Amino acid sequence: MDEGGNIYSPAVEYMIYRQRDGGQIQLVKTVKDTMATVSLEPGFTHRIRVCGVDERRRMGLFSEWSDDLYIDPDIPQIGDQVPIIPGLQPSYPNPFNPETTIVYGVPEGAGAGTNVSLEIYNVVGHRIRTLQPVGEPGWHSVKWNGTDDAGHVQPTGQYIVRFACNGQVRTTKMMMVK
Repeated sequence: MDEGGNIYSPAVEYMIYRQRDGGQIQLVKTVKDTMATVSLEPGFTHRIRVCGVDERRRMGLFSEWSDDLYIDPDIPQIGDQVPIIPGLQPSYPNPFNPETTIVYGVPEGAGAGTNVSLEIYNVVGHRIRTLQPVGEPGWHSVKWNGTDDAGHVQPTGQYIVRFACNGQVRTTKMMMVK
């Protein structure tokens, strides 16, 4: 119920809006799930917000705008050639529940004997999960289902992905919400 006494029904779908470089706000897509992937153009700053819609097509309140999202056009994206340096993309979806996809790049010249690791840490620095990355050159992805190495579901919170390849380390943050 809002301040005016109106009763909101549960959302049955979600409208996702994007603003590019502070310009016009555009409806990007409407989805029925709380997880969605949105394509963003490299080289522009994007912000995202979401609005729930109930079964009678009434729109609920809008979410706050996301932090600025920027994809560097000079960094090879998935599907591009083999990276020249180790790479770690932001996980998606992010925030996530119950799982997220982590994308990492092993550079040209890596092969047998390449030391590659992919680990998940909580914000106090405890290693939660050790994933098994592919050590061959190219872009690879792995899903994390929010559990630790023993299979225990982890709590809502922020987590850090740490990708190491031949002594070079890349990190990114992700948020699990329940």
